[in-house]
This record gives sequence, C-alpha cells and structure tokens, in this order.
Amino acid sequence: MTPGSWLRARRGLLLGLGLALLLTGAAHLAVEAFLDHERRQAEAAAFVEAGRDAQAARLTLLRTLDAVDTLVQLMRERQVLAERGNKEGMAGLEALARNVVARRAFGVLQVAMIGPDGRVTWSSVAGWTPVDLSDRPHFRAHRPGPDGAAPADALFVSEPVLGRVSGTVTVQATRPVPTTTGQFGGVAVISLDPVDLARLLRELLSDENGVISVFRADSTLLSRSHDPATSIGRRLKPDSPTLRLIRAGQEGDVRTNGSIAGREILVALRRVPDTVLYVTAHIDVIAVQAATRQVTTLLRAGEVAFALLAFGAIGLHHQRRQRRRDQVELAAVEEVRRETAMVLEGLPGAAYRAELDAQDRFRFLYGSPTITELTGMRRSELAGVADWQARCEAVDPPQGLQALVAAARHGPQSFDMLFRRPDGARRWLRTSVQPLRRHADGRCELVGFTSDVTEHREALSAMVNSAKLATLGEMATGLAHELNQPVSIMALAAENTARGLRRHGGAAIPDALLRMDRIGALAQRAKAIIDHLRAFGRTDPGPLEAVAVEEAVAGAAMLAGAALREAEVTLVLDLPAGLPPVRGQLLLLEQVLINLLLNARDALLEIPPAARRIAVSARLVDQAAPGGGPAERRMAVTIADSGPGIPPAVLPRLFEPFFTTKPTGQGTGLGLSLCHGIMRSLGGMIGAANGPAGGAEFRLLLQPAAAAPASPGALVSAPPLPGALAADAAEP
Repeated sequence: MTPGSWLRARRGLLLGLGLALLLTGAAHLAVEAFLDHERRQAEAAAFVEAGRDAQAARLTLLRTLDAVDTLVQLMRERQVLAERGNKEGMAGLEALARNVVARRAFGVLQVAMIGPDGRVTWSSVAGWTPVDLSDRPHFRAHRPGPDGAAPADALFVSEPVLGRVSGTVTVQATRPVPTTTGQFGGVAVISLDPVDLARLLRELLSDENGVISVFRADSTLLSRSHDPATSIGRRLKPDSPTLRLIRAGQEGDVRTNGSIAGREILVALRRVPDTVLYVTAHIDVIAVQAATRQVTTLLRAGEVAFALLAFGAIGLHHQRRQRRRDQVELAAVEEVRRETAMVLEGLPGAAYRAELDAQDRFRFLYGSPTITELTGMRRSELAGVADWQARCEAVDPPQGLQALVAAARHGPQSFDMLFRRPDGARRWLRTSVQPLRRHADGRCELVGFTSDVTEHREALSAMVNSAKLATLGEMATGLAHELNQPVSIMALAAENTARGLRRHGGAAIPDALLRMDRIGALAQRAKAIIDHLRAFGRTDPGPLEAVAVEEAVAGAAMLAGAALREAEVTLVLDLPAGLPPVRGQLLLLEQVLINLLLNARDALLEIPPAARRIAVSARLVDQAAPGGGPAERRMAVTIADSGPGIPPAVLPRLFEPFFTTKPTGQGTGLGLSLCHGIMRSLGGMIGAANGPAGGAEFRLLLQPAAAAPASPGALVSAPPLPGALAADAAEP
C-alpha cells in the first residue's frame, strides 16, 4: 500500500483524532480555568478569614497592654509612696498586684520593680531575692544615657527570656519609673506568660487550620497559638515577605513559605498601634485547597482518561510514521559517514580517538587512515603508548608524553615528537589532545590530531640561527671593542717589556715576567670571548642537560656587556650562591637572556643615562600546577629594567610572531616569539609584566635538573678587570 492510499483509507480516522485533540485541549483549558477560579476564590476567602483573626488578636493584645500600663502605673504610685515613707499604702498596692498575678489575668505572671542600680527591689513572686538584672535588655533600654538624660517613656517588650526571679520563660513588658523629682527611679516589669497568651490566641481562631502569632519588630516570635513551647524565640527567614513588610512598618496580606512549618501559607499581617508588636494570622494553603481537591481529582481523572484515548491513537499513528523516518535518517547517517571518511582521508594529518582508564593506562581506539601515511605503520601497530615510545627519539617539551595523561585532568595539551619510521626516516609529529568525555569509573575518552611539522620546525630552527646571527651582528661593534682592548694592552705590555730589557738587561727580567703573566691573562680573556662566540654561533645546541644558571647569565653578560656599556646601561646581577642547576641547553638559554638584555637596552635609550639599569636575579619558587594540583618547584630568572614599561594594550600580543613596537626597519618582531618557543622546548615558560616600581619585567621559569636546596648568598656583581690590565692601561 502506498502512502497516498494509506492516507486516503484512513482520512476519517485522522480527522477524528484531530478533533479529539482539539476537544482535549479545550477541555483542559476549561478545567484549568475553572480550578484556577475556585482556588482564587478559596484563597480570597481565606485571606478575609485570616484578616479577621489578626484583627481579633490585635484587639486582645491591646487589652493586655492596657492592663500592663495599669500595672506600670501601680508601680509608679508605689514609687511615690515609697519616697514619702507610706508603707501601708505600698503594702496595699503590692497586694493588688499580687491579686492580679494570682488570677493570671491577661496572662500576667509577675509584677516586679527594678531599682536604678539594676537590682530587684520588689516582686510579686513569693520568696523573691534582690537579683541583679542590670545586664538584661529590658533594663538597659530605660537606663539614662551618658549625659544623665532620662529615656523616653516608651513601652519595651523583650524577647522570651528565662526569668531570674520567676524561673519561667516570660516576655517582659517594661516602662521606666521616675522619682518625684523627675530622676530615673527604676523600671517596672510586667512578666507575661507566652504559653498563657498562646491559649488566648487559640481561642480567637475561627478555623481549626489557622494559626495566630505575635512578633516583635525584629521578627522574634513572642507567642504562637500552636506549639508555643517549641516555637517561641524563633525568627522569620531573612527572605520572608512577611519580614519585609514588618521592616517597612506596613500591614498586608502575603503568600509565602512558613518559617516554622515550612509549608506554603496565606498570611494576614497587622500592626499593634503605638508598639513594636505585630500579629499574624495564617492558614495553610493545603487546607484552603482541600475543599476543591475532590472536584479537582474528578476533573483530572476525566481529563486524563480522555487524553489517553486520544493520544493512544495518535501514538499508534506516530509509531508507524517514525519507522519510516528512521529509515530515512539511517540513510542520511550513512551518507554523513561516507562524507566524514572522505574528509578524514583528505586531512593534512591524522585524527584519532583514545581512552585513558582510572590507572592512567592509555589505549588508542581509532585512527584515521592517514595515520599510516604519517608513521609508515598500520593502525593495529600503534595501539598503545609503548608502541609510540619505542619509535620516539625526542619529545618537545620534554614532558610531552605526560600530556596524554594531563589532558584527562587539566584540558587540551600539545607536544612534538621526533618519530622514527620503519624505513628509517625521522619526522617531527605534532600531537594535540583534549578530553571528550569523562566517566564515573575514572575513564576518560580523548580526541586528538597528529600532523607532520618537520618542515615547520626546520624553518623555526633556521629562524633561530638567523636570530643568532642578527644578534651577533648587532653586538659586533661592542665585541670588536671588547677584543681590541685586551689585544691593545697586550701589545703595549710587550712593547714595555722589550724596552725594559733593552735598557736594563737582566735587571728587568722580574718585571718582564710579571708583564708576560699579564699578557697571558689577557690572551686567555680574548680566547674565552672568541670560544664563546664560536659556541654561540653553533646551529645545534645539543641535548637537554643540567645547566648552571650562573654560567648562562655570565655568558649572556659577556656577549651583551659591550653593547650595554656602550649604551651606558648598568647591569646588576643578583644570583645567590648554591643555586641548583636547571634542565635546559646552555646556548639556547644564553640566547633568550641576550635577546631580553638587548630589548631592555633598546627600551632604556628613551630615558637619561643615569637612570638606565637592568637587574638579573634568580630564585627558587613554588609554581602552582595547572588544574589545581600540588605546587611544583621552579627556578625563576627575572630580567627587570628601569625603562618606561610595557603599554597594557601591547602585553597580550607581546609573544606573537612579527609583532613589534619598534620603528620600521629596527625590529622583525621575532625576538620574543623565538624566546617563547625556546623556553617551551626547554620545558619552561616565559612571561612579561610591568614591575611594581615601573619598568618591564620578564620572568623565565625553568625546571630544576635535580631537587637541591637553595642557600641564600651575597649579591654577585660583574667581575672587575684583572690588576695587570689596569696597570698596563696606565703605562705611557
């Protein structure tokens, strides 16, 4: 049956399903609208009911506070009688206060008087003692200020506290009691029982699902109609809408999550006038919606039943269509696979996929066909790291093969390897690898790309050698002067020796021997300069080895020293004694240092000669490992100048090839780029910044050849000329 005939045969069924879907949607919208209307009506009625409960609670609190004010006035009259010495009148007032407490009227648990020194002077509690309450907030709130001025006659309501006289958790309502002369005479304390107040609040509820609470302005709960013993003293959550209204000094109705029960509630908040008290009445949303729950259940069940019938038919139809779509998609996937294979075969390198297990065992899973062209080996012969290591003669940077493991932990990695093909040819292969997917069992899938960079590295090597020759050419004049000085002094010393022998004969032999020693020392100096120039000009710097930082710095200072002196630049070396050797190549490290010294010299030409200074220092530092691993010990060599510094806009591009800030014709833009490449090949790093005191600061980080403690040493400066040199230069 063709698709067209199938549709024609079932057109009526499809139209019926479409109509059923429309009816299902319409029924759902109608049910939702009806239920939403019912919920809103129920919530509106609940807010009205909660508002009535809150108003009733406010009136009850006002009556209680009126009784508190009456008892406070009783204590103030007692104070007047006490000052007049009327003990009979005092006894009558005290008996009246005890009678109120005995009847537990308005929840009053105690009436007491605190003297101006903070000690209790009278209490309605039998057997009271003059305890010290000067540290309690309800006393400090009324204590006169430093200027002796009496505080305002305001009602203070404390947090629930354990009474030191009554021995019961109470809420203290207090006012100051003045003397007949207007001085501070103490504090009248009316202790209210929060549990008794909770009983009064519970009697006001119009719905058994409601709760009434009393709060201070700082959101402390003073009493609650339900579970007062476990809830008093708690505070509202900081993000509570009720707390925001209290802080704003407002009343209102809000919907929020209860700070105590943790369920959604409808809250009516009312403020008790002229006090710091608020009352709330709330009803649980679940209880409000209980009335509509049965209707909701029935409507939902009908809606689901209708939807099941409609969508069941649609699902059957969709399953049949999906089967046809899958067939089309499979054909498309096969086409994509063929296209991908063609792309992989045409790449100028080989793509691969690998896996690293929890024990850091590396296994290749897939390699594109071009892997055979690169390596001369079949994919099955390169299944593991050992197969690659067997033919790997060199790695750049030295820890490059560890990048396969590091990629699973720290992200993308890259390294070069010198690979020996089965036919004996050696090719430099660059491998980039990055994590693709990490599994819960510790496995990590990796993807990477390997390409032949032999020609690129040969070109880079040629650039390095060209840079050496350019550096030598730039230093030629200074080096010529550096060689000419000892040669001239040797000639002068020889001439003086010959003249002395002719004039004085054998008597001049001791002086002649001394001058011959000087000539030998100068010849050795000239030979050292020439040998260093020959070594610096070699095209093959040799393998990585242990290199003394002091030797590399001294060599660079020897070759660049003349150029620095010609530019009137002061070179200061700060190399502590006992520095451990680093892993590297002496000539390459010297080339980096020379480039940085000459760059610093060029920057210093912009400032007066007296301020031109370059400082080279070396220290062992702890370098944070990538990905948050443990810190690693590194040798930091810093080259800092006193020049104008590096513009912030230039810093991000400083090590880009062919980028230079020098005028046209004065720089190729390759010096710092080559320094970056050399440091990478040595397994180190180079960075640049502006120093805290100004000037540019370049930092080289190198790996120590072996762990060795560094001992502090004295400042190392450039060695002075030998004494013979100075003596011969002074002779006529």
